Amino acid sequence: MGKIKYVDKFILTLVVIIGLALMLAITIPKGTFVLFMQYLRTPVLDYIMEFFSFLGLGIMVIPVLIIVWRRCGLLQLIASGGTAIFLAIIVQFLKQTFNEPRPASALEFMPEPYPFSTPHELFSFPSGHSATAFFIATTLFMVFRTRKVLILAFIYATLVAISRIYLFQHFFVDTVVGAIIGISLGYLAFKTRVRCDEQQS
Repeated sequence: MGKIKYVDKFILTLVVIIGLALMLAITIPKGTFVLFMQYLRTPVLDYIMEFFSFLGLGIMVIPVLIIVWRRCGLLQLIASGGTAIFLAIIVQFLKQTFNEPRPASALEFMPEPYPFSTPHELFSFPSGHSATAFFIATTLFMVFRTRKVLILAFIYATLVAISRIYLFQHFFVDTVVGAIIGISLGYLAFKTRVRCDEQQS
């Protein structure tokens, strides 16, 4: 598939779409999506969602930064790596500032045990896994700028966000705000550098 043109407009459109999702998230009752996910649970899906949740850990940024370095150069690695650190800081700052309870504390419902994870009780907002996954997806898109990478990367990020709701770790609004943070910072990390294909030529 060919390169995607007008990346700036595309990213802006994506942020607008997720912004609309945020409006939906703050309009409906907070626990709607979390409780709905519990009706979808199966043993197989539990393991699948645990896997995608693992793919949202901060350590998953490291192989992506290696790709950035190989394809875009040292300066872009520094820009993206520094932005990834800033993402972790801002997410933790927001968690500590808002100190929102997670579904296990806020809802009068406790799900059946999951294979590997136990629902936490504090610091729900925003979702760090979602922020990380959408940062990774945006970074990969900015590096390759192809439709194939776009589709696969954002499917991955969306599944990570869904897994956090499924595993009773976050509300929908937590994942949406996490996605906005991840996309915004992933995009901004590339604004001071040349395109990666230009760097290689």
